[in-house]
Amino acid sequence: MYQSAWRRAHKAALSPAEHASAVARRPYDLRHANASMLIAAGVDPAGIARRLGHSIRTLLSTYAHWIKGGEEAANAKIEAALSGETINGSGLTCEDENDGPLTGQPGQHGAA
Repeated sequence: MYQSAWRRAHKAALSPAEHASAVARRPYDLRHANASMLIAAGVDPAGIARRLGHSIRTLLSTYAHWIKGGEEAANAKIEAALSGETINGSGLTCEDENDGPLTGQPGQHGAA
């Protein structure tokens, strides 16, 4: 019953060429495409995993092989973080220094 409904929806929603191809052959293919697209777009892996009902480990072991390139963007983000710059308004700041984990630094949460 389920497969029959999917085949009808697949045919109705796609062009004849898309329908003849492997595009969304199974409902899972749409989920896989969505997860891969979110990873490639740079969405936070914890958020993607939560949306899919996965652990981060499962998300990355299942979908990470689809990630191609991106090294230049990653290097730019690392350089920006190290220099205190922001990228897309999400720079690292010390505004909430007391909300982070204990590091043992002098003066932090009563450390000497």
